[in-house]
Amino acid sequence: MDSGNRPASPVENLTGGFSLPQGEPSRLLKDIIDHLMIHPNSTFPVHVGSMAMRDLGIFKGDTLLVDRSLEPHHNQIVLAVVDGEFLVRRLHIHQGTAELHPANNRYPIITPREGHEIILWGVAVTVIKRLLRKNRDGKPA
Repeated sequence: MDSGNRPASPVENLTGGFSLPQGEPSRLLKDIIDHLMIHPNSTFPVHVGSMAMRDLGIFKGDTLLVDRSLEPHHNQIVLAVVDGEFLVRRLHIHQGTAELHPANNRYPIITPREGHEIILWGVAVTVIKRLLRKNRDGKPA
């Protein structure tokens, strides 16, 4: 691939997405926020620390944007606090009982039981995947 023949503007070759306004970094940031978040003031980035959701394409090292203002519903991906530990799972509600299901059969389904504290902290609205990692110097690896 010849990288020397790049178009003058990336907008020339984009289709089906939001455009990239040239020379307007604050507008670009606003467009990205509007695209990735529902309620920016109540949305927080969360680093995924396990492979429990891998079958849904959420991997260790990904970043989730979690909205605390949304009410969790059946089948949504949620950030839950289970006995003081943050976990990302799919919320499964069956006959009025909420369970936390992994998307990897190596992890257990979490069901509420006496003495077991489960708090639904927020709803995942976006997963961010870095395609190019940085090395220790902050340069592309």
